[in-house]
Formats: sequence, structure tokens, C-alpha cells
Amino acid sequence: MTNKIKSAFEIAGISQDLTDAYGRKLSKHDELWQDAILSAIYYLTNNKFMPNDRINEMVKSTEKMIKENRLLILKGLSMYMAFGIDAGKSVTNKDEIDMEIAKPVIFVPTSNMYLVSDPDMFVSSMVFVCAQIADFDEGNIFDPDDALRRGRAWESEYALTIKRLFPEKIPNSHHQKLLEEFPDGIGGEMARNIFAGRDPKTLLN
Repeated sequence: MTNKIKSAFEIAGISQDLTDAYGRKLSKHDELWQDAILSAIYYLTNNKFMPNDRINEMVKSTEKMIKENRLLILKGLSMYMAFGIDAGKSVTNKDEIDMEIAKPVIFVPTSNMYLVSDPDMFVSSMVFVCAQIADFDEGNIFDPDDALRRGRAWESEYALTIKRLFPEKIPNSHHQKLLEEFPDGIGGEMARNIFAGRDPKTLLN
């Protein structure tokens, strides 16, 4: 199944307008991550490759940030992908962040290990990070606990889609935990109370 995802991911390729919009901002050593992230965004917003309208729409916030030249992709300090905010100035607390100049950041891992060995988990991690970028786009990022739970709910939505596409696949331990927490993805009762009064079935609009 991982090979099927890898093949679909490679077929999706990189949208040229995303590449043109983002340019080449990482060092040559880290261009693998930049290309992979841009490919994943194209893959997740394209219903042909990811047949889930909810995920397609949510990830479009990240696509928009790239086209507006607002997204930063920076080398992180851990082995996992992470979300952050570049406030654009020195601040001492979240209330001082000016959302007009702040930019979302994707911190890439220090190792390429799981990008190469497990593209399924890489794409899943992208869903998690893109969910936080969508929160940022809506000005709803400053409740970190709920933001992380929303990210996990979106990841479970991805896991459900993969399960539907590849019914023979046994979810890995990470996805099993997510599906225990959010068995119906973003549409279930377990997720509803963390979407700030918005109906997740309407794509958070």
C-alpha cells in the first residue's frame, strides 16, 4: 500500500505555479524537503489523487499562503515536521502578534528518514501541519491544545480516506490511535466540540 501511495504521490508531481510562487528558498541540501512539501500540497488539494473534498479544501489554505508569498519552509531542530509562526518582529506574548505581517512556518525535520521510508506518514504529517496553517489563516491558532487536537482530527480524516482507498491496509499504530480518538474523522461527535462552533461538515467555512 505504501508503494501505491508513493506512486500516486510521484505521479502528482509538483504544480509549476506553486514552484514558481515559492521559488528556491532552502539550501540545496534541503531542497528535497521543499519539493516534497510542494508535491504533497498539490497531491492533497487534487481530488484525483486525494478523493476527499474536506481535505482538498482545508489544504487550499496552505496553497493560498504559498501563492501570497506568506509561507516559510525552514529547517527545524527535531526529527518531526512542525508548525510555527514567524511574527515578523520581536514579541513577548501571542497578543502582540500582528496577523497582517505574521507568516506560518513549516519546520522540516533534521532527517530525511521517514520522507524516504514512509511516504504515507509524511503525507499524514502534512495534513496535520496544514490543519494548523488553516487555523492560522482563520485567526484561530492561539488555542494550542485545540489546534493540535484539530490537527489530529484532520489526520484521522486522512487515515479514514486511506482506509477507504486501500481496505486491505492495516492502519499503523499512529493512525490506530488517531482513529480511536476521532473514529469519524472531522465529522464525528468527538471532533465537533473542538471546531469552535463551526460545523466541520461544511469544511469549516
